[in-house]
Amino acid sequence: MGIKSKTQKEIQLMREGGRILASALQKVSDSVQIGMRLSELDALAANHLTKAGGELAFRGYKGVRGVPPYPATLCASLNDEVVHGIGTRDIVLKGGDIVGLDLGVRYPATTGLYTDMAITVGVGHISDTATNLINVTKESLDQAIRLVKPGQRDNHQNNCTGQRLQPPRQTHCQQYRQPHREKQETV
Repeated sequence: MGIKSKTQKEIQLMREGGRILASALQKVSDSVQIGMRLSELDALAANHLTKAGGELAFRGYKGVRGVPPYPATLCASLNDEVVHGIGTRDIVLKGGDIVGLDLGVRYPATTGLYTDMAITVGVGHISDTATNLINVTKESLDQAIRLVKPGQRDNHQNNCTGQRLQPPRQTHCQQYRQPHREKQETV
């Protein structure tokens, strides 16, 4: 099955849903502080999205057979957790933690389209290593977004993003980062 292009109306709905989602994610990320519980962030996200006319995209999601539906509005991954940590856990945030916040909404509720966003934020003062991790991953995302072109498959962006996270070396992605230079003879 090919990729189906969205209509102008669908694109507009996605924009509206994206604005609502961005507002909710900003509110949640701005609320991250020492002593806050993940469950409080989850409730904040749910309240914001439903008041705006959205349906919670993650809560109740049924994935693999035999696994219960996802119980939270927010995916909240703390420190070394990879992804999709359950946002309703009663874990208290501590200074130096980093938390990945992933949020999705269907807008308008029941008939709309899905949007999904994520951000990683520090709690209080974080280490230089944690700051670097957040910055490098953000730069990688920005680089991948700059590479997006109509009709291009996403594996190209994935390859370039992954290479940004590796030690520096010459790659085919550098054609997008450096001006073209003809080979020069060395003497």
